[in-house]
Amino acid sequence: MTNKAKIEMLPIYDRLICYTNHIPSARKALNRHFGEDNIDLLFIEGVENTKGCAAPIPCNNIDGVLKAFVMYVQDSEGVGTITHEANHIKNFIFDYIGQELDPDNDEAESYLVGYLADQFYHHIRKTK
Repeated sequence: MTNKAKIEMLPIYDRLICYTNHIPSARKALNRHFGEDNIDLLFIEGVENTKGCAAPIPCNNIDGVLKAFVMYVQDSEGVGTITHEANHIKNFIFDYIGQELDPDNDEAESYLVGYLADQFYHHIRKTK
């Protein structure tokens, strides 16, 4: 597969997600979007040899507001790893905005995880 990185705005939550199967491509896309001096990419250093990774990307030019996340999954991994990383992104977002998890009403969680997994497939695996 081709090395890809796609940044999109996550509806409702006002956060950017960088979907990628290649960390150097993600670095390049994030630097292009924010400017090299405006983001901290230490959260994604050294993850190229892992199955996947979900990480927050602090933005220095927005008063420390956490506005971006990376969702990385290697091409060799399947839907389990994609969903696993989508769940991490959901947890980062919910934690950051103060949304409490509710086991009796987890529709918002399920919707967000499904959306993130679908978007990863759409942008990186091109199944839609």
